[in-house]
Amino acid sequence: KLSLKGVDDVEQAKINEAKRLAESQGLAVQKIINPIAGKVALNDVAEAFLKTEESMKGLGAQIYNNLVLYPKGTSQMAKTILAPFTHARNFISAAAFAAANGFVPFGNTVDVKRAFDALQVKGFRRDNEFYQELLELGVVNSQVQVRQVMDLMEDVKFGEVLNKVGADYNGFNTFMKGLKKIQKGAQDAYTAEDDFWKIFTYLGEQARLKNAYQAKGLQLGDDIVEVITDAEGRKFDRKIGVFNDEYLKKQSAKLVKNNIPNYAFVSEFIKGLRKLPVGNFVAFPAEIMRTGTNIVSTALDEIFFTARINGKEVNPLRARGLQRLTGMTATTAALPLGTVAMFQTLNDISDDQLEAMRRYVPEWSKNSVL
Repeated sequence: KLSLKGVDDVEQAKINEAKRLAESQGLAVQKIINPIAGKVALNDVAEAFLKTEESMKGLGAQIYNNLVLYPKGTSQMAKTILAPFTHARNFISAAAFAAANGFVPFGNTVDVKRAFDALQVKGFRRDNEFYQELLELGVVNSQVQVRQVMDLMEDVKFGEVLNKVGADYNGFNTFMKGLKKIQKGAQDAYTAEDDFWKIFTYLGEQARLKNAYQAKGLQLGDDIVEVITDAEGRKFDRKIGVFNDEYLKKQSAKLVKNNIPNYAFVSEFIKGLRKLPVGNFVAFPAEIMRTGTNIVSTALDEIFFTARINGKEVNPLRARGLQRLTGMTATTAALPLGTVAMFQTLNDISDDQLEAMRRYVPEWSKNSVL
């Protein structure tokens, strides 16, 4: 095999340029890792890789990026990061995922305070060490809409070609300099609204996981042994970990990542759909489908999970699974219907009037909860 000569340098240059453009917009930039650093490939594969990259820089691609994708990206930014009412909806929808996992929003004041202290937004940032730990676990900074908008803006280099007039003038960037603090603050707030509920859920998962095992007699430092039954009814013991803080942190982080929308888990195909001229935030509904299925699957796994503790077969997570399943049912079925009934009563709206409203709403809302 021959080395991908020059490709590492090309990719690193692209990463540096993306960082420069992001910083010029006042956007937060995290450590970026070159995914092909040190990789090798056959010479013809390496050449094909470089030619494919070069084809994306042609005139047609630049016209499409700047006349189609750039306006799409800026309009999405305006509708999310820069829209006050969307911030409220973002916070409420994130709270719904905590509820769907069986947590009462703001139910634990200690966790609420710790989550607020860890947020990376002006006025908070009182527990940066904890936030860094959560970053390493993949719990935070994964808000789906923000990441998709930023990816789209990065695709078009923040409109660098379209807005450039003359050698040193960039119209949009010059305009945005006056709004840089507002834009950065709004972006940080949008991410923090999502991070708060992920941290709150992470802390809750950790506490309930620990309490569930300890209630069945497991002590810190003991092995966690799962009892597996095969198709013929034979039982086998399998060690799945050691009951300690590290296990609790990793398992809680895994639950949050699997059960709450996370941009890192969006497939490359779904991410690529952002480049189509139509369709907004396709990653979010994809994540709703993934996490909705995962919540039910996780609850069932917890209900039927069997462990051997002090020589006895027990179901330490059964109550937690039932709680999660109840939360999912209440959030997706009972809560929407209850909200409709409440507002019908407050506004004196009959069932017939509610059904009549469906004749006036858009086609895509006729079967929605009104």
